[in-house]
Amino acid sequence: MSRGQRWCWDIIRDLAPHENRTTLTLQVDIGSEYTVDQVIGVTTDAVTRFETLRTTYRLDGIGEPEQQVLGEGAFDLRLRQTDGQPPKQAAAALAQELAATQFDLRSAPPICFGLIMSDGRPTVLVVGLSNIAADVWSLTKLWRWLHTRLNDADVPHEDLVTPEWQPLDQVAYESGEQSKSVAAASLAFWREQLDHVRATPPPRYRPVVEAPRRWAVHFTSSALAQAAQQVAVKWGVPIQTVLLGGLAVMIGLRLGQPGIGVSLLTDNRHLAQTRRSLGRYAQIAPVYLDVSQETFGKVVSTTAQRMLRAARYGQPDPAAVAALTHGDDPCVGASGTLPVVFDFAASPGPTPATPTVDAIALRGLAVGTVLRWTPAADDESPGMFVLAQRFLTEVDLLVWVDTAYLSRADVAEVLLGAERLLIEVTAGDVPMCHLSAVTGVSGTVVERAEGIW
Repeated sequence: MSRGQRWCWDIIRDLAPHENRTTLTLQVDIGSEYTVDQVIGVTTDAVTRFETLRTTYRLDGIGEPEQQVLGEGAFDLRLRQTDGQPPKQAAAALAQELAATQFDLRSAPPICFGLIMSDGRPTVLVVGLSNIAADVWSLTKLWRWLHTRLNDADVPHEDLVTPEWQPLDQVAYESGEQSKSVAAASLAFWREQLDHVRATPPPRYRPVVEAPRRWAVHFTSSALAQAAQQVAVKWGVPIQTVLLGGLAVMIGLRLGQPGIGVSLLTDNRHLAQTRRSLGRYAQIAPVYLDVSQETFGKVVSTTAQRMLRAARYGQPDPAAVAALTHGDDPCVGASGTLPVVFDFAASPGPTPATPTVDAIALRGLAVGTVLRWTPAADDESPGMFVLAQRFLTEVDLLVWVDTAYLSRADVAEVLLGAERLLIEVTAGDVPMCHLSAVTGVSGTVVERAEGIW
């Protein structure tokens, strides 16, 4: 089992053991000349070519996870008629159905398919894939592989997916001397960041724990997506650093802390062969974000630097990290000081150009922002888990929160405050001393924090 798969196993088992939203989905339009048999042939070819799509996972005799590649790729295929619905609408409903799939990974492959039929022909292929078998990078590559074969299209060389490097090859690489030196450097990075995080003062604000204690919220915003993209282009930084910087300063403002410890998901596609492989490579890396700087622009700049280092050193041996955070090391218990988990998932498929919109128009767009709350499983352990997905003309943030860390009202303030902040930053940088005035988020807690802001 590769490090990425091992980390995903741990996160599902330990952080969200009853969470049923760990299935990735994608939708692929099908060319008009294709038959059902031809579509089945393409899906069968995919499962045959890529061993991660026909791999099972189980515990061995001492309770350690192991993987076994099946010799053939049987899979579940569900047929759905549009029944008068537009094919896209029917596909979206089927994608929700597949997203709720809980795979029996001990005996069955981690993939299932659905086929939308309209007027007797297949129109959309829907795929459900367990997150333990593949990451979002793989999902994007798989989308392009399927799209090419179901539309008789050419695929750019950089988007090719090849079966020459499979997850078992990655396991063998991680056992080699070169990979061991990388893992040692990554562990040193963990120790450095955890030292910073553990030195951070505890929150000056504690919410009243709600019942039920844990919640999930979908935050959908066109204004946030477009503002973040414009700021990223303007400052020459990745969009995820703008979004994470905005969320971090708002959390720091609400809790009265000068810095935030974040568990950051990194894709670990450092080898040429892994960039063209299907599999689970992502791992977490600890990042300390200093949110007590003079301006928001400086926060974003240092966030970009920290995220680049995390990407470089996000390849430790999970067993070594466990010993670091749970053994006899001075960092024992340090994993509890990383209350925020952040995952930025690029959307599969082509990315449309985003028009430039001024701050006035973005404020108008913000009127359409939506928050939808649902109770979450009651034994998830992160204080706050943020998944940024579908980041095109709008963003869909999926946030799990433990109300012992932030209340639902606090989370709403953080999300809406980050949206307001990024809108205003499109017109110019914002001094941190003006943060409360710009975002409308209460600074009374922070003002008691010895002038941090």
